[in-house]
Amino acid sequence: MSQSQTRPQLPPSWIEPAAARVLFTIDRMLAAYFWEGQLRAELEKVLQGPDVLNGVERAILDGSMAAMRAFSNFVRPPKNLRKDDLFAMDFPGLRLTQNTIPHEEKKIMECHLLHLTQLGLPLNSARTAHRKWLAILLAPAIEFCSYVEANGRFSEELRQGAASKRSVCEHVLRNPHKNELDPADE
Repeated sequence: MSQSQTRPQLPPSWIEPAAARVLFTIDRMLAAYFWEGQLRAELEKVLQGPDVLNGVERAILDGSMAAMRAFSNFVRPPKNLRKDDLFAMDFPGLRLTQNTIPHEEKKIMECHLLHLTQLGLPLNSARTAHRKWLAILLAPAIEFCSYVEANGRFSEELRQGAASKRSVCEHVLRNPHKNELDPADE
């Protein structure tokens, strides 16, 4: 299905679970940011050896980057849409900043996430890419959280979760290299 074709609207009963799924994807995007702070320090005390610690970090980075790819497509859909894919255009009245991961970088990410390559993506390169892509996607993530938070069609629980997530995204935007939440920052 191409973008020019009309997409059927989400049934009203699907809007809340769909919004919850997008919010969960935003959580996954943020996971590697928080890994680099206090979480890593705590696990260093428990895990034996740098290989295990690096393996955990790599799994968190890979999951976070996969979520960023999905959210990037949510913000700006690819040319060929599948009818079961979820996009920002599926939410009535939602308009997001069109920040997305550049196409070539998305292809590199897909190659390293979905295939065993000869060289792989070095851990430091993956960290750098994650920070860069997270910075790109924070504006539409904050806008989506604000949309859910302000929209009376969503449950109070989901709206409160969106407000909390928006606050975390704003913290990350203000503190791109401080990898933990400090109540004094809020």
